[in-house]
Amino acid sequence: MKKLLLTSALSLATVAVFGQGVISFGNNFGKTVSQDPIYGPDPGSNSVAIVGNSSLSVPAGTTVYTGPLLQGTGYEMVFYAGPTTAASVSGMAMITSIIGFQTAAGNVKPAGLLPAVYAPTTGVTGTTDGGASIAVAGGNNISEQMFVWQSTADNVAGAPFPTPANETQALADYEAGGFLYGAGPVFTTGPLVSPPATPGNAVGGASFNVSELPVASSPEPGTLALVGLGACGMLLIRRKK
Repeated sequence: MKKLLLTSALSLATVAVFGQGVISFGNNFGKTVSQDPIYGPDPGSNSVAIVGNSSLSVPAGTTVYTGPLLQGTGYEMVFYAGPTTAASVSGMAMITSIIGFQTAAGNVKPAGLLPAVYAPTTGVTGTTDGGASIAVAGGNNISEQMFVWQSTADNVAGAPFPTPANETQALADYEAGGFLYGAGPVFTTGPLVSPPATPGNAVGGASFNVSELPVASSPEPGTLALVGLGACGMLLIRRKK
């Protein structure tokens, strides 16, 4: 999967050209239009997944995040899109990915935001993670979902995770434990038009955090030995009976 590291000077990029109509992607359409900052895991319980606009989001919400805003190139934002009949990512195709969140001296914006509005992809065509083909012509509304996962990571056991090629692999890494992953809600955009509508089709998403599931711990050797002794004892009792 091609990865792009955006700098603050980059405001527009064309990632694919299909059919008619334009999708604009991003989580940073300006403080007067729409911003959906992304947060790190909750330090009190890093397996808690939270979705909803915070006081830093535009429009502002009441969701409280105790994790920090994401910063730097260790995270990848990935966009999926498909027809409005798609109620989940399983009915969408991955359109593009962006590596790198803005940084700040502290837990304040622009941390948690992509460096700039990222646009446009023309039309929707592709293949879902399950192999189904998708095509949405210009003039139609679409469903979208945003994901964030680690671009490179080590799990809690120290084994490296490769950068996932798609949402299915990222979810599998997450479920294996020690991998940061988060997903926003599925939302419906306006029609695919060219030039792209202002402020862009990605408006309608929400802030969310990344979280991880802990790897199930293996029993200690002493515990296994006690279990073995207990089993032997049960066998002896049965033989005496």
